Amino acid sequence: MQERLLRSEKSVRLVSAPTGSGKSHAFMRAMIDEGAHVLFIAPTKRLLQNLIGDAREQARERLRERGWEEARADAWAEERIVEWSGNQAADEGRSLAASRVRQFLSGGAHPDGYVVFAIPEVVVAMISGIRVAGASAINPFLYPRRFDHIVFDEFHTINDRSFGLACLFSLLAVKERRGKVSLLSATPVDVTGILERMGVGRDEVEKIAEEIVDRHAPAHRPIHGNVAVSVRKRRIPDSIESSIDGVRATIAAGRAVVVIYDSLERLKLDEPEIRGILEEAGLPSARILALNSIDDSRRRPGESRRGRRYADPRDYDVLLCTSSVEVGVTFRSTLMFMEPGFGVASFAQRVGRVSRGVDDGQVVVSLPQEASARYAWTRRVVDVVERHDELTAQEFYAQVLRDARRRLEPTDREAEADPAADGAAPSFHRRASWRGAFWAALFIVAVRRTKMKVQKEANARLRDISPSVVRFIEAKVGEILSVDVVNDCLPAKSQPHKRWVDALLTSALSYRDIGATIEVVDPDGKRHTASESFLRRATDVLDRHIASDEDGERVIHLISRSLDEEIRRTNSGKRDDQRMTLYVPSPIDGGFSLSIREREKGTEQLNVRLVDEWRDRFDRLIPKSDDGAQDSRCGKTKVMGAATALVERLGRPPLDEDYEDSGESALFA
Repeated sequence: MQERLLRSEKSVRLVSAPTGSGKSHAFMRAMIDEGAHVLFIAPTKRLLQNLIGDAREQARERLRERGWEEARADAWAEERIVEWSGNQAADEGRSLAASRVRQFLSGGAHPDGYVVFAIPEVVVAMISGIRVAGASAINPFLYPRRFDHIVFDEFHTINDRSFGLACLFSLLAVKERRGKVSLLSATPVDVTGILERMGVGRDEVEKIAEEIVDRHAPAHRPIHGNVAVSVRKRRIPDSIESSIDGVRATIAAGRAVVVIYDSLERLKLDEPEIRGILEEAGLPSARILALNSIDDSRRRPGESRRGRRYADPRDYDVLLCTSSVEVGVTFRSTLMFMEPGFGVASFAQRVGRVSRGVDDGQVVVSLPQEASARYAWTRRVVDVVERHDELTAQEFYAQVLRDARRRLEPTDREAEADPAADGAAPSFHRRASWRGAFWAALFIVAVRRTKMKVQKEANARLRDISPSVVRFIEAKVGEILSVDVVNDCLPAKSQPHKRWVDALLTSALSYRDIGATIEVVDPDGKRHTASESFLRRATDVLDRHIASDEDGERVIHLISRSLDEEIRRTNSGKRDDQRMTLYVPSPIDGGFSLSIREREKGTEQLNVRLVDEWRDRFDRLIPKSDDGAQDSRCGKTKVMGAATALVERLGRPPLDEDYEDSGESALFA
């Protein structure tokens, strides 16, 4: 698998291999041993820091083997292994943007290896979106020229409207014949259809899978021990208390106990109870680490957010986590208590994090009756667990994923044309929505219109190589903007259709729906960063406190209770039926709102509902096929016709959102 990953002549590699099989390790060895230049994109800052720590240690070890002194090896690792994230510290005398530009432009001067670890939002911003000295030289074409490998780790975490960055780099790799793009996951998404519509033919895609065997032959390296999976219809604290002897034995053996919640609010609600149970069993609270967005953002008074380092999970006995640990965070665990996740791929990712190596382990799934009734897929998991005393990992996942796999089985024609026929091919966990191609096309349009205005030659080249789906999106955006005025009462710059297009392009460049953030200061001075939508969903602090503006940041100072206490107070006894309101702006003024259950967000069912609601609301202004020519003379009708064509394909217009009474969510966890 690693050899095919590094040596394949294909421009794009779609890679499936279980947790611990060495997907990311291969690129680090290529950088250290072969002088490869690598851009490694990971979905979370904690995973990024985990990867950087491992990569630097690998580099030091290899360099020491070559006879390098410790100080020289350390300096090499610090210089050649670079971080681009919100935790990155700027070079002295430079802004953070200028530091990244310097690192980008100087990377090619290192013939003996260089790697940039980045979160995707930073890479999106770097594509000609930075106005500092030297940045004008940066455009998307420079990435496949500068990097031998552009890697998207844990690619399954990208939702269907966020494929734009990967599609753009894949298109450039194919058209420029420079650089290779690799999409890595233990639970891969089939994106070949989207790539094909974006100009990357199936013959340009190498499908790679590690062959997993159920034996420990001398020539094989064990990836996982045996894992016993059981389902209990009780809360996680109750499961921990009833298994306290197993918790003690796991810790005594030098392994970690991992607890994973689907909801950050529910984790915060149960955390004091879990800590109390563990302390009563003799485990001090100092040996327990909480891994989630609120705790990871916590800073003491005077502590800078830049250059901050997370606590290493491997130094603790018990980890209290949310879903973010599904994506590659390393810990040595043989006992896990978990909620089931948000689908079969989420479930598989969690189980796959237990018992890496030769150790056997146990997973206890907490599935109260109401949760089982809410999600149909959990009943299938329970059925598989209860019907079989023993299954291999492959058999277990095949049973759990049988319905999804049945839908993804290739036709005879597809099987004959599959370029992966000469090697192991991935077993996909889902197929990306067809809408992903239109979102990827909108991303390219947004990059050209908002970030490459001054890059005239590169802009023209990108336009020339773009496939028809990009030209379609460009044409519809152009139709809307060709109308000067739709509201005579407003100045030209404030016209609603122009604001609507700006919001649409911004949404395409927003890799994830994280939204505006607010800094919350506890009474003791400790600081947290939380999204505004999370605070509205999980607390009422925004209703009781005024956010002040400090150094360009919105800040709330709590007086009597800490943020953790506010979350527990708000969620204690809250009913488990959370709703949110979506506000749908109109390009001609007068939008509408839609109330939905929060778990509907991001689903195709919601896309269909939004499209239907849009048509119903604006039916009188949408040109009909038989009189479109006549209606096109009316500015409002022309705008609504083009906007509707975009909404139908994207599944959603630009959205604003607010939360009514939401008590459970995985968003931002």
